[in-house]
This record gives sequence, C-alpha cells and structure tokens, in this order.
Amino acid sequence: MAAILLEVAAEFGVGRERVLDGTDIDPASLAAPDTRIAAADHERMLANCLRETGEPGLALHFGSRIPVVALGVLGYALMCCRNLRELIDILARYHRLIGGDLAIAIDEDAAEVALRLDDGVFEQRVQPTDCEIFFAAAATTLRQLGLAGSASLRVELAYPEPRHAAQYRERICEDLRFDAGLNRLVIGRSALDLPLQFANPTLLKLYRQQCEDMLHATRRSAGYSADVRRWLLGTPGRFPPFEEAAAVLHMSPRTLRRRLGEEGTTYQQIVHELRRQLAETWLRDGMLSVAEIAGMLGYADISNFRRAFIGWTGSSPARYRRGRDAGARQAPPADGALSSR
Repeated sequence: MAAILLEVAAEFGVGRERVLDGTDIDPASLAAPDTRIAAADHERMLANCLRETGEPGLALHFGSRIPVVALGVLGYALMCCRNLRELIDILARYHRLIGGDLAIAIDEDAAEVALRLDDGVFEQRVQPTDCEIFFAAAATTLRQLGLAGSASLRVELAYPEPRHAAQYRERICEDLRFDAGLNRLVIGRSALDLPLQFANPTLLKLYRQQCEDMLHATRRSAGYSADVRRWLLGTPGRFPPFEEAAAVLHMSPRTLRRRLGEEGTTYQQIVHELRRQLAETWLRDGMLSVAEIAGMLGYADISNFRRAFIGWTGSSPARYRRGRDAGARQAPPADGALSSR
C-alpha cells in the first residue's frame, strides 16, 4: 500500500523523496512486495502527501486505488467468499490484520447491515482521512467483486460535509449522509446473498486458517520469530529466502540471525514448523490432493514434499491422511454418549 501511495503522489507531481521525508523507510526496500511499513511511517507518508499536494481528496484517491489483494492473505480470503454475508463475517473477525488500530463493528437490523468504523488506522478517534481511505477502498473491493451495481449502498459520516464532497460521491457512492453521528457503510440485506464472481470455498478455508494463525500470532508476545511467522503467513504459496525476510524486517541478515538465535530458533526451523503445521491441517481437511498441498507449500516436486513430511512425522502424507480418516470413523460418540450395540 505504501507503493500505491507513492504512485498517487507522483500523479500529483510529488516525488518519492518528499513523500518519504522524515520516515525510517529504506527506499530500496519498497521494491519488495512483502515489505512491511510501520504505522508511524505510513502516517508520516500520508501527512507528507496531503501537505505537498494540497489536494483535499487525496485520501479518497488513495483508498480507491487499493486493490483487495493488497491486504495479503486477508484480501485473498475476501476474494474467495461466496457472498457478501460471508465477506462481512470474514472482515469482522480478521480486520485487525489490516494494520494499525483499525476497529470495525457490525450493526444489523431487519433491513440493513452496516460496517461501522469505531477506531482509526493511526489514532483511536476516527478521522475524516480514515473514513476516506477505508470507505473508498471498500467501494473499490465491491466493484472488483462485481457488486457495485447490485448492492444498495449508503455511507453515513459523523462529520460535516466537506468542500470536496463531490469526490466522495465519485469514489464511494451517491448516497452520502454527513453529520450522521457514526461512520458506517450500510448495505441492504437483499444484497447479502448475491454471489461473488471469484468464490472458491476450498481456497477460502485455507486462507481463513491462515488468517486465524496470523490473528493468533498477533496476540502472542512480541518477538522476531513471531514477526517472521506472521510475515510468512501473509505470503500465501511462498516461502521466500532468508535475506528477503531480513529486508522486510529492516535489518541485516546477520542481525536477524542473531535475534532469532536469542529466541532459540532459526529461520529454517520456523519455515519447517509452519510447513508441517499447514501440511497436517490441509491433509486433515481432506479438501486438497497431496499434489495440490505440495504446490501450496512451495514444493515443485511432490517427492520432495513426501520426503520432508516423512521426516516431520515418520509417516507419508497418504498414510497420515488414511490414519486420520480411520481415526475419525472409529471415534467414540461425543459428549460421553453410549452406543446402542
């Protein structure tokens, strides 16, 4: 998203140096798609853009340019949802993965469902800039998923109508209500079950599990190993080289190796543990073939995956799956129920 902000700034004649002024960002690191930007640096970039361009609607331009895939594994999960109801459920549970202190709540009644912005991206109190970015990005996502013309949308905003309100209507939707007391995107219930064009229940299950793992990781105590694991979970289908991980964390490979060693682990151990966990999860689910799982874990050759899995568990993938299936069939009745044999 930092790269998108730089592109938008360039369109208004503001160069990279002025956008990055006062940040700790290494310009060279922005070439890597998985580079993570600290919230404070992202806020400074946005403030620099607003000041240098003098464009009141710049945040709207920025938000409308954010594709859903820019949200990483959460974005892929949203794209795979079957309908808007499922998408709202995913977003409500995993929105903390977007970054900052963003807080989203769901309001429902008999006719409508609303996404309510409770806390901002950079500050606890929601700012107009937060609303411009979030609601413009949400409208962009609905357009990308083929719902822009089908869903009945309304946006309610807690602040007075700004001078550039026409840009709100262009970038978000026509039905805008200012001084509304809350900041909400409201959707008619009739649109909740409309099918989304990229629906993929199988991949959704995989991405949802990765979102769950990432959410769990963010709740654990901070540590470099947790940062590495969280980053790896955000790069679906990829297990990048160690040097790329160091660049993402803004440190030299030597420093990251030492930090991980202080925590009693290595990058390769983290990769092996994550691969094993995902492999076992997907084999238990039974929704992917062994070849598909090997590909999802970055193995070009299924025999290499088989050898690695035997090394982890002492069992081949096929035997592991058969054993799990047999165990499930022979499991005793739940809740202590007695059989009638």
